[in-house]
Amino acid sequence: MPARLLTLLLAVVLVACGGAATTGTVEWRGLDVTLPAEWEVYESRPDLLAASDGDFADLQADGSVPDQPDDPDDNDVVAMQFTWEPGTSPDQWRALVEQAGGTVESDESITVGGVPATSLVFSWITNNVPTRERVVLVPSRELVLLFQPVPVQGQTTGPQVYVDKAEQFEAVLESVRFGAPVE
Repeated sequence: MPARLLTLLLAVVLVACGGAATTGTVEWRGLDVTLPAEWEVYESRPDLLAASDGDFADLQADGSVPDQPDDPDDNDVVAMQFTWEPGTSPDQWRALVEQAGGTVESDESITVGGVPATSLVFSWITNNVPTRERVVLVPSRELVLLFQPVPVQGQTTGPQVYVDKAEQFEAVLESVRFGAPVE
């Protein structure tokens, strides 16, 4: 399973968006979530809801953007993914971070939409690019929420981008409302 989780972490860099964007309150798998202003859903399917405050239309598989700024550290795009992952656990994520040589910076019990959850904030280096990310696991809903900067090739400011935009993710978490579980 850790390879699948690592793939999810890198998926945002590999996805090219298409289709109509969705903003505001979004319904997915028995939950409602309100996205911050300027955020758009760039992919939605039964096992994934992915949104960002940037445009992924031109993102290349190598992490470069054709009209990338001269200084890659000028990039401040963040994304989040809601994934349905039966059987996933905080221990799997802790092990993934450890295997990748990362550091778990915080590990705490929280609630999301009134439901118990675990929040992990971690930092690591992937493809020579430092990053800081947060994953929130809601076991009773088999739900994983991942918030991460979307680094471009050569960017080193990912950890600070995460800090600068963490309040947006917190607002998304606070907006989650669960309905009946979806099978």
